[in-house]
Amino acid sequence: MADLLTWLRLWLSSTHQTRALLQPNPNHTKPASFRNISPDFVKVRKVSDSAIMTVRAYDPYDDDSDDGDDIRESDQIIQRIIKIHDELWKLDDFAPCPLVNERLTELVQICSKTYDRETVDEVLTFHALQRKIPNLREICDIAESALESHWAWKILAETKKQQPDASQADDIYDSDRVFECLKTFPYYNNYVELARFELHAIMSASTTVPRKIAFVGSGPLPLTSLCVLEGLKNLGASLGGLPVNSQNGEAQPIEVYNYDRDEKAVEVSQKLCRALGKYAEGMHIVLESAFSRAMDLRSFDVVFLAALVGFDQCEKENILHSMARRMKPGGLIVIRSAHGLKTLLYQAVDITSKPLLRILEPCMEVHPYGQVVNSVIIARRKAEE
Repeated sequence: MADLLTWLRLWLSSTHQTRALLQPNPNHTKPASFRNISPDFVKVRKVSDSAIMTVRAYDPYDDDSDDGDDIRESDQIIQRIIKIHDELWKLDDFAPCPLVNERLTELVQICSKTYDRETVDEVLTFHALQRKIPNLREICDIAESALESHWAWKILAETKKQQPDASQADDIYDSDRVFECLKTFPYYNNYVELARFELHAIMSASTTVPRKIAFVGSGPLPLTSLCVLEGLKNLGASLGGLPVNSQNGEAQPIEVYNYDRDEKAVEVSQKLCRALGKYAEGMHIVLESAFSRAMDLRSFDVVFLAALVGFDQCEKENILHSMARRMKPGGLIVIRSAHGLKTLLYQAVDITSKPLLRILEPCMEVHPYGQVVNSVIIARRKAEE
């Protein structure tokens, strides 16, 4: 009987404590019913790639919430990127303007920041954002081309000399002034850093200084080619002169051939290179598609493939395979790719796919941190079987 009375006392005590815990805290102001709780108070979080999902309601008024900084950061990143996408996607075009410039600058800054692996995975696997990635890449593609075209024509217009004889056919430019104006391009330093980065990668995979370069997809503002051209000339000078052709022992000039299929891009880049004069000595601009048989790549030491050439992995594989078949054995190909959140801006390239491994030998893949957006893949054309 005593045991029964003791059990009843304990049961009543625990019931009283439970009821007390369920009483509302007078210091909190919150919705009276769980039915009225905003959807923002409910977190649904996918855990890895399994079917396990965690769903929990949390109190936004609770100062002791255990919601970690990493989860809050990924949520903020997702929300901000989706908002940027929605603002830009409704526009008629992505030509440079205050809204486009501000939103794209913010998008690049978000994607260029260094995050922990968990945060990156949470962002990239968020379903609502995944559906918008093709749109984001298309926006970046069109906006980048529009920005380069805008600046190429802007540089030409601002540096053109006034001619006393209006009937004179050719425009006259001061190459030094054109070059100084070119350096005011908003992403000029990024191009310089990327080109330096790529040259170091090339030299680590090559025993000689390349003397003939092809750049496929050079666009209206061939900044990379100009930076590579200058870098190779400086490198050749630091090594005791220009690269020497082993067949005849004569010093060979460094040349960069720029290929693009867009007539307007070719037109403005040709004019810009002529205006740059000595700074573009060795530059050639050619109207040609990446698939064209007329683009004979056998004489080139290094071939670049621009990040915007090929929208997805399948397209890039087809282009790379076509280009590699027209390269000499041992020739290097430089492929611009992306890593982490930067894949929201550019398509990542898998160089280890079976079709590419049949014709290309991967040498290295390097992912820079910071404001250099593109990763670099170096591969070597395999010998003919």
